[in-house]
Amino acid sequence: MKARQDIATGAVFLIFSAGLMFKSAGLPAGAALLPRIALGGLLLLSVLLVTRGLRDASAARGPDDSTAFMRAPGRLLIGVAAMAVYIVAIETAGFYPATAVFVPATAYALGARNHLAILIGGIAFLIFAYVVFDIFFERVMPVGLLFSQFAPIVMGSAHA
Repeated sequence: MKARQDIATGAVFLIFSAGLMFKSAGLPAGAALLPRIALGGLLLLSVLLVTRGLRDASAARGPDDSTAFMRAPGRLLIGVAAMAVYIVAIETAGFYPATAVFVPATAYALGARNHLAILIGGIAFLIFAYVVFDIFFERVMPVGLLFSQFAPIVMGSAHA
């Protein structure tokens, strides 16, 4: 059963990462660097996952393995729903506020219960994203519709 999961998961990630790698060819060289590194790593890990699944499947008892394909399909649905909400939240509230809520909330929903670890992980991810994108690559993350409506008012009153 785990072998089938590994093969299916690896194949899906392999297809998507290969497609995105192909699409990244149209990006400017500087902007394509990080996505290509990440996609290259994802391609490699996907191949390793498929290979492990194939190896384990050949050593398994055979096709009569009748255990469930997924042990916790609810967690998959939580993850998919959380990603949809996160995308909408980025457009509405901006990257940093949405991420500050999304990372800890998703970790908690998926079973993490160490509040300190969730807090530290969320803060570390925000700092990492800020350093990599805003400082290193000089890319401004989405500010969202709410902030973009109030920014001229706030910035105008701050300079008055």
